[in-house]
Amino acid sequence: MWNDARRPAQFSRRDLIRKVAGGAVAALAGSSARAQASSSPRLNTNSAPSALKITDIRACTVAANYDYPIIRIDTNQGVYGLGEVFAAGYKGSALMLKPFIVGQNPLRIGPLLARIRKSAGQGFWHSGYGAIDLALHDIAGKVYGVPAWRLLGDKIRDRILIYCDTPGSVDPKVYAQKVLRRKQMGFRFIKMDLYTRLVRNRPGAVDMRGVATEDGLKYLCEYLAAARDVVGKEFLLAADHFGRLSLKDCIRYARAFEPYNLAWAEDMLPNPDVPGSTTTWRDYKELKESTTTPILAGEQWFGLEEAFKDMIDNRALDIIHREFSPMPAPPPPGNRLRTDRLAYPWTGPAHGSVEERREGI
Repeated sequence: MWNDARRPAQFSRRDLIRKVAGGAVAALAGSSARAQASSSPRLNTNSAPSALKITDIRACTVAANYDYPIIRIDTNQGVYGLGEVFAAGYKGSALMLKPFIVGQNPLRIGPLLARIRKSAGQGFWHSGYGAIDLALHDIAGKVYGVPAWRLLGDKIRDRILIYCDTPGSVDPKVYAQKVLRRKQMGFRFIKMDLYTRLVRNRPGAVDMRGVATEDGLKYLCEYLAAARDVVGKEFLLAADHFGRLSLKDCIRYARAFEPYNLAWAEDMLPNPDVPGSTTTWRDYKELKESTTTPILAGEQWFGLEEAFKDMIDNRALDIIHREFSPMPAPPPPGNRLRTDRLAYPWTGPAHGSVEERREGI
């Protein structure tokens, strides 16, 4: 215990505040000349978030391997946000929402998105909603000086594995060399587009519906075999773009792919909730349980409740492919669906360029 000789001086709360304030005033006085002599280049000009208003939304198209529509939302304080209209979709699907967002505070992301949610839906043609969602988070991150991911919660990891898509060729050997070149560039995961049209000129390969016959599937598997030969057994390969298939067709395709140890077969069935589609979670569950090829889906699906809940609750998929562009940002912690019901729950953002599995590959 302290004795009286060693007991520290007693300060009241008022004395403490007075001493701290006095020190602060002295420090400010000593630095005021320097502060007035130079202006900070890091000054945040967007320092009035409550007065921030959307003034315009514009769009351009970036020409690359596809045309990528990019939107820009401007504000009255000079800060702007960018968003992508998903997968070469229609930039008009975002621009038509201008009357609903101009004059609004872009930092009120939830209420603002609620205003335009009725315009959203499944498929490419509704992806303007997702582009606006991305642009609003871009603005918020700039205003608050944090990465956009911080607005969505805690960081889960610093690194993820990306896959590289691969332009095809009707010659399996040429296709395999394209895959090999990507491996030599350092990619450790490659997705192949196995369009049925690759084999349509081979005798008896495609039926009248445009679907591969048993012979056609053997020809398609030549591409997988050639790719597997050049990259090795352990290299990660996935496949996509099979055409419009029925459930029975999907089962045939997926079983034919089994010897090639694919990371997944992607979006084999028509998208649920798209006009004309009859696909349900039961179809995907039957497909999943009929093959050892992992089944992934969800690229163009919209809404956790609308599109994914039944799939997750019924374990209808091996892997969920959740695109940030057509899909709104995830809800806050405590209001999420139970993705632990899937073997490898979520894949990631940005037009199919990033995928991840729970195992951390």
